[in-house]
Amino acid sequence: MQIEKATLPDATQLLAFAKNTFIATYAHLNEPVFFEQYVSANFRMENIENELKNEQIEYWIIKEKELVVTYIKLNINHLHDAEVEMMPTKGSMSELERIYIAESQKGKGLGKMMMEKALERAVFYQNEWLWLGVWQENTNALAFYKHLGLEVFGSHAFYMGDDRQEDFLMRIKL
Repeated sequence: MQIEKATLPDATQLLAFAKNTFIATYAHLNEPVFFEQYVSANFRMENIENELKNEQIEYWIIKEKELVVTYIKLNINHLHDAEVEMMPTKGSMSELERIYIAESQKGKGLGKMMMEKALERAVFYQNEWLWLGVWQENTNALAFYKHLGLEVFGSHAFYMGDDRQEDFLMRIKL
């Protein structure tokens, strides 16, 4: 399986995969009303198309039999305005906003491959750090990121609709 950069022709499939994977992973863990608010606002074709056109956002995908089975979303040299104040790290950094893997593909090393791609791209952009937010309840993801050398350096609020949740902020020096 090869990693390739997603382009506009991938938008429909990328959106369907992202939305379906998110729902399968998190729907049962959240209040339905709040969950639907979040999904409706964040998984829209307009969003994906605009992000695929944005030079500061990269989507990287792995396909199997022409179907997306894994993707990452990387925000280059990016911090949300609310996060700038809380970052103890100085220097340029990129955010790994999403890493999704189809349930059928877990355990095959694709997560590690995608993390390596994210690190490679952050180095390409001469960043000093790669950071991400991960839900404090997602123990599997936390263990995965810690295994790869990321460290927790703070937390921030994440809203699932109107439901306030806490994410750990994790980073790795490049």
